[in-house]
Amino acid sequence: DIPQTALQSYNQLAWFDGAADYISIADHNDFSFDASSQTFSLSAWIFWNGSDGTIQSFFGKWGASAREWLFRINASDKLELILYDESEDGYIGIRDGTSFVAGQWHHVVATATTGTTNASCKVYLNGESVGDTSSDSGTFVAMEQLAGVVSIGSDTPSTLRAFNGSVTEACIFDKTLSATEVTELYNSGLALDATTHSASSDLIGYW
Repeated sequence: DIPQTALQSYNQLAWFDGAADYISIADHNDFSFDASSQTFSLSAWIFWNGSDGTIQSFFGKWGASAREWLFRINASDKLELILYDESEDGYIGIRDGTSFVAGQWHHVVATATTGTTNASCKVYLNGESVGDTSSDSGTFVAMEQLAGVVSIGSDTPSTLRAFNGSVTEACIFDKTLSATEVTELYNSGLALDATTHSASSDLIGYW
């Protein structure tokens, strides 16, 4: 809790130490986007403390042997969305071509339309589309509906690739946000209450 000036409420932020901190949210069918429904969007405000040469994951449904989707800063310090096919042990995704800047608050959004090719994915940074480099490995057919938890601040509680920094306003939408809707969510750099967003009827998770 960060005390604010008079007449303002308290802001509650999740701070992660980069070692063992995470938030675990129970599995729910709404958080899976399998072969029948692979259209979704993720959004969060993050403050990254910097690189340690490893992957730092801040938002994902990525349990052991139950990998589905993951939003992270990869080992090369690039903002990246990964969609995983557990049965095929392969993934597709998209990443920013430039290194992520530490020590600042950033609004990050990832979207998937059909979720079957790299080109169906997009990544946005501070309201601007930046996902211009494909990420893929092995064979990918579709994500599957699996039993992994949703984690904020790590990959999974059992094999942490922990995030060093802060995460707030984490959202899941069951639609592909348009560029205009991403700009609305960015709100000129002022975190928007996602329940007031024009696509709030598609908001299925908000932390």
